[in-house]
Amino acid sequence: MPPHPTWTATLGSVVAATTLGIAALAAPAGAAATPAVAETSPAAAQPGDVERLGLEATAGFDGRFIAGTWVPVTVSLAPERLVAGVLDVDVRLENGGRLTETRPFEVAGGSRKRFRVVVPPVADLTVTVRPDGEEPVQVRPGTQQRVAGGAFLVGVLGAVPADPPAVESVATRRRAVYVSVDPEWLALSAHALDSVGTLVAHAQDLQRLPDPARRTLAAAVAGGVDLTVVADRPGPVDLGVTSPATARGEDGTLTAEPGAWVLTEADLSGPPTHRTDPAAGVGRVIAAAAPLGRGRVAVVAVPLGAPGLGRDAALWSHLLQPAADRDGATQPTTTTQMLNTSQAVLSGSDLALPTLPWLTAFLVLYVAAVGPGNALVLSRLGRRELAWVTVPAVTVAFAVGAFAASAVASPPTGVAASALTWVDGHGSELALAAVRAPRPGHHTLTLPGQGWDVVAGALREPAVLTRGGDVEVGFELEALEAGTVLAWRTGTGDPPLQVTASAGAGGVRATVRNVSDRPVDDIRLLSAGEERRIGGLEPGQQRDVEVHSRTELRPSDPWDGEHQFLGDRGPRGGPELPMSLATVLQWEILDRSPGLVWAVGSLPGQTGSPVRADGRPAGDEGSLVAVGVRPTLAGDRFLSPYTVSRAVVATAGMGGERGGPSPNALVDVESVVLRYRLPVAGDLQALVATLDEGWREPGPHGPPVAVPEVVCDDRGVCSDVELPRPVPAGPAGPGETELEVWDVRAGAWAPLADVFADGEADPARTVSPLGEVHVRAVPQDVFEFAGRGVGARLGGQR
Repeated sequence: MPPHPTWTATLGSVVAATTLGIAALAAPAGAAATPAVAETSPAAAQPGDVERLGLEATAGFDGRFIAGTWVPVTVSLAPERLVAGVLDVDVRLENGGRLTETRPFEVAGGSRKRFRVVVPPVADLTVTVRPDGEEPVQVRPGTQQRVAGGAFLVGVLGAVPADPPAVESVATRRRAVYVSVDPEWLALSAHALDSVGTLVAHAQDLQRLPDPARRTLAAAVAGGVDLTVVADRPGPVDLGVTSPATARGEDGTLTAEPGAWVLTEADLSGPPTHRTDPAAGVGRVIAAAAPLGRGRVAVVAVPLGAPGLGRDAALWSHLLQPAADRDGATQPTTTTQMLNTSQAVLSGSDLALPTLPWLTAFLVLYVAAVGPGNALVLSRLGRRELAWVTVPAVTVAFAVGAFAASAVASPPTGVAASALTWVDGHGSELALAAVRAPRPGHHTLTLPGQGWDVVAGALREPAVLTRGGDVEVGFELEALEAGTVLAWRTGTGDPPLQVTASAGAGGVRATVRNVSDRPVDDIRLLSAGEERRIGGLEPGQQRDVEVHSRTELRPSDPWDGEHQFLGDRGPRGGPELPMSLATVLQWEILDRSPGLVWAVGSLPGQTGSPVRADGRPAGDEGSLVAVGVRPTLAGDRFLSPYTVSRAVVATAGMGGERGGPSPNALVDVESVVLRYRLPVAGDLQALVATLDEGWREPGPHGPPVAVPEVVCDDRGVCSDVELPRPVPAGPAGPGETELEVWDVRAGAWAPLADVFADGEADPARTVSPLGEVHVRAVPQDVFEFAGRGVGARLGGQR
């Protein structure tokens, strides 16, 4: 991982560090990859201590989680007598750092108390119970046991049915593993569902959820989790979120919303109908689905595991789908990518590089005092032999003065910025904060309120997280070392920007309006790989913008523009907060995938949650705001590839780097499966695609730009040369890439050239009943998929 940012220091702190020889420590090396799906193994501790405390610790749901995701950890205590003390959940992160969440506890004898914690992607996990006046008891929930077959998790809100169907996902053939999800997790954190591909819940159970749990669930779906709701009772369907069905009839038929994808009994035995009104004469509608943000909401009329359709593998294979791939072969994880990028982002803050003028002034004064000044005084006194006393004395005086100045003039300082995002109206907040001090010691960052999911930068000592009225993260720092925190939580109020967009054969157009009472600066519109800057908007102002006029997605050089927002250099030479937070979010929600149109801007001053560094307000760098909406059809009956969401849902082969060299590229994988979801149902006439549009031309930062190398011959003579990187061979990027499309009628992969023989494909052959298209690639070297898109012609019009 990259080194910690060096922060701006005042005269006193620079002098102290220079004179006393204090330097920041390097971060530990990263950890090894974890397997794709892990199961916890039995805790390892002294049996007598564990039984006396009634201690149980489980990582994941029913002991299972997906490697590379946030992990729910449950710790329960059922002691024989009253026990009080401290509970520590210690996580060794994949970036080499450690984070310990500590909680006080008191449990009466004969009772049971559960503690729930959501931790970042783990390399190792330890739970320690420290009873007052007793020796600590430690257990280690296992995190390294692989579940064979590339399984994915299906969460069931409440209990898993006794006889659920054995399901393999469409096209990817990944086996579904059912786990129970306690409703309390929904109120705790949206990251709690990070391991779950699809969550299955009954409509009445959703109605009983408290409002915080509903908001968290909606945020999780908007972020990429699929929600499948069982509506097995006649009457209106009320989900608390956008629903693709309005009601269920007495005969079990669903009434779908206009534009929702529907699945009928006829679709289970034959090719999909893809009718504009599927309920008319094509059989009973038993499922309906519609997108919500980057996820999907589906309603099904039969309970999971019930006799008949409840155990029909064909039905549930369409409804139970894996989330975007987090396989352990694709390292580092999204969370680590974001944390690493945040270190670079902080280099542009007010606490950036040491102020060289102050350091120069100090050195000049010191040299002048210890040299000419000292010599002049001693020569006038006629006592030059005292130089052996005065030179050390001057040095000590400067050192003591510098240390005193740093103590008085350089208290610990902090910086903070936030990113507020809304996806289809559902908001979340990302806070970036850091603290540094001129002297070694204990320092803290305090995030206001509760509900934060926290990850900390790697240091030699673990960061310690405590939850009370606020969330506090403590660090043991060396001089000038930075303690860094990334924290997420759901719920951010109303967005300051209102965005409407439409897409069709003429491109993407949008209207952005400032609906807040504050100006929004530096607004940009993003649609997949396209960007349009429109400047600032005062309250009440709006702007109509043509984002672009393209009908196909734009390919991109994987090495070019990896950190596009880092190219915006401020007066200090570094990337400027808060807009540079878009670089952090590019590894998550702002990865420039198609499906959503984004308006991104900045709000100066305090907008997000105020952060404190060692009890003092941290310097606020403002907030980035990002509002994402799904564009509507432009009216020309063309379903633009810019409206069709895309996700990597399966990878095979070790050595891959998801997100490296860019969020829309993979390196050294044997095969990749891309899943496309058409946003609205209709009378599909033909599928159109630019699936073979990979990266063609080298950019300024990638092949075949010359790369400096040092070459040595057999005689040991070395010289600097420039070795060009290989030129891409063909439209698929570096090397040749084989592309296949899932044939829904044959249930097998078919070559792209056969499916799109005349440039268009038959929807009955390529589109599943719920609007999904799967594409498999067998790449060589780098597989860049930014330009690979899918669209459709509707209603017979071109």
